[in-house]
Amino acid sequence: METVETWIVDLSLNGRSKVDSYRSFLSFISNQGLKARTHRDVWRDGLKDAPELCVRHDVDHDIDMALSMARLENDLGIKSSYYLLPPGDYGKSDNYYGRIESGKVVRSQKMISIAKEIQEMGHEIGLHNDFLQLSHILRRDLYDVFASELDFFDKNNIAVSGSASHGSRFAREHGYINYEIFAEVQEGKSVQRKTINIAEDEVVLPCISMEKLGLEYEAYSINRQSRISDVGGKILVYSNKKLEEASFINNQFLDCRCDLKGRAVMLIHPEHWVEFDRLTHLPTELAKNG
Repeated sequence: METVETWIVDLSLNGRSKVDSYRSFLSFISNQGLKARTHRDVWRDGLKDAPELCVRHDVDHDIDMALSMARLENDLGIKSSYYLLPPGDYGKSDNYYGRIESGKVVRSQKMISIAKEIQEMGHEIGLHNDFLQLSHILRRDLYDVFASELDFFDKNNIAVSGSASHGSRFAREHGYINYEIFAEVQEGKSVQRKTINIAEDEVVLPCISMEKLGLEYEAYSINRQSRISDVGGKILVYSNKKLEEASFINNQFLDCRCDLKGRAVMLIHPEHWVEFDRLTHLPTELAKNG
């Protein structure tokens, strides 16, 4: 593995049309007086509205790019939260996490090795929650499916404290949001549990306890005053009570008044980004091969 001194890796979004340098983008955001911290650390501090940057990665498809991002962030002294998605969505029975086989999830050894490396850099590992769909595919109890994955990470010495709701087509088509499976998220809300249709059967949306699972938080429960997202391959910035689309080129935002206040949560999907070498401005593999 080449050192940072030999290969100064950077990332661009959508062929550099939206963000031409992830390094500069992160530096700019964190230099707005925001201290970069993981979701877990912010939650444990009691969610005081401090000037903080919480970088969250929903790893839907590309764990190799997630590792590149984790290394780059570590180089900048930024700690982030990475949420890993078990197989079952996007019409596939396998992904980087593992595969579904005979009613079980067979996890990838590569996935767990990368997760350990990301954790060793001081980043946080969490689960990207699409577990109601997964339990339906496996034909197993929702709580047991969730608990099995958490137990697997615990046995591999990876601390999972939180989850982030995945916006799967399955959830949208059945009229629920994945974080609604948790009793703690619904606590205090004077609404009846949703009734949804699955496989032509009308069922009450399951309700399981985060505390019983050993989870501390759900990512969408972390309050924020500003947010930044690359959903759909676009940079969206919500600040000053406005939602704007933005580009970040040559170390500055274009067509966007970015005045981040309090806590800013930034959602980044690794698969939307391309790695390149800053010295040659070529994709990394081409630069390495001369």
